[in-house]
Amino acid sequence: MNETSLSQQVALIGTLFLALVFLFSIHSKLIASFFHGLHRSYHFHHILALSGTMLILIHVFLEINSLGFNPNSLLILFGDFSLITAWISLFIFVFVTIFSMVNITHKLWRKIHLITIFAWPILYWHFRDFSIPGLHQYMIFFLYGVGLFGIFRGQILTRFSFWGKKYKVKNLKKINNNTFELIITPLTKNSLRLKSCAQYFYLRFNQVGFSKEWHPFTCLTHPKDDTLDLKFAIKSLGHDTYLIDEKLINTIINVDGPYGDLHKGKFQKELWLVAGIGIGPLYSWTKDENFAKYSTRVVHFTNNEQEQIYTEYWSDLKTRKSNLDYRLWNSSVQGLINANELKIFLNGYEDADIFVVGSTQFIKYIRKLLKISGFSIKHIHSEEFIK
Repeated sequence: MNETSLSQQVALIGTLFLALVFLFSIHSKLIASFFHGLHRSYHFHHILALSGTMLILIHVFLEINSLGFNPNSLLILFGDFSLITAWISLFIFVFVTIFSMVNITHKLWRKIHLITIFAWPILYWHFRDFSIPGLHQYMIFFLYGVGLFGIFRGQILTRFSFWGKKYKVKNLKKINNNTFELIITPLTKNSLRLKSCAQYFYLRFNQVGFSKEWHPFTCLTHPKDDTLDLKFAIKSLGHDTYLIDEKLINTIINVDGPYGDLHKGKFQKELWLVAGIGIGPLYSWTKDENFAKYSTRVVHFTNNEQEQIYTEYWSDLKTRKSNLDYRLWNSSVQGLINANELKIFLNGYEDADIFVVGSTQFIKYIRKLLKISGFSIKHIHSEEFIK
């Protein structure tokens, strides 16, 4: 294989990776099931994005090397329309990849990713004139089609009102100073069904003032509950959640799901380390018939006591279940927990499966402390929301 042929093969593989990037970024139950969680498919999406971009850059290096590192070779690389389109598309992919790795708002992230819609047709003009021997141009076109489908399915189609199931807000009440309990009921018989406890759904509020974005919320309903209603505890953390109030009762919202693979109901001894509203998945699991059979310790981290939800429920549950150990960590009084303090809660649960639920920052911090304490990663379970 000569250098030019190698360069083209590298470019093709890089393009394949970039096409799959957009396919694995969509909210798909099939993809989520394959990867055992959307957060895992999204991490794979990041790996593909970095790998694909690096391969395309290697392709550029090999092309320049084949021409020789001199001013004339640079003129050749910018002297043709199809080559100029390649440079434009490369710039777009590198730009989007870099911004995907920094901490930006979801709204800005979405707008930046929409730029890639222009990269695919531009890139096709480049490959149209530089076909790879033994590979028909229509096969390359199909490859681009995969990328465009991923963008269209993930970034555009979900914006329409017909996406997801229609539910009506049945009840909405405040359960503390910044958290609402939301109960929704399906408008059709073909409703969404939970496959396991601790799963989550994406909700979109279509009322005036809301952003029309999809937001993930853990469902408090258990799969075996004798109801089609879905129950959520929603904390006011962003623009849309701040707008939630009793005026939404009887309004229609869109629902997509369920997603999540946090708890499979097969663990015999559990330690839950949860932050704030992150106690929602445990609420769902407590309704399972197997919950009462095994020892469970819960450490609930809150900024203050007012952030607790369903306090009466936990008190009653602790009375009824003798092997439940529920403890509260008040960060405003006790500060940020460290590795030595965490070891106190680990005492007696060294052989337990540990569930870490909360914000991404909380999950990363607690997982770090657990690794310092010598816990095996295979016994640590967590799941991050993917917007």
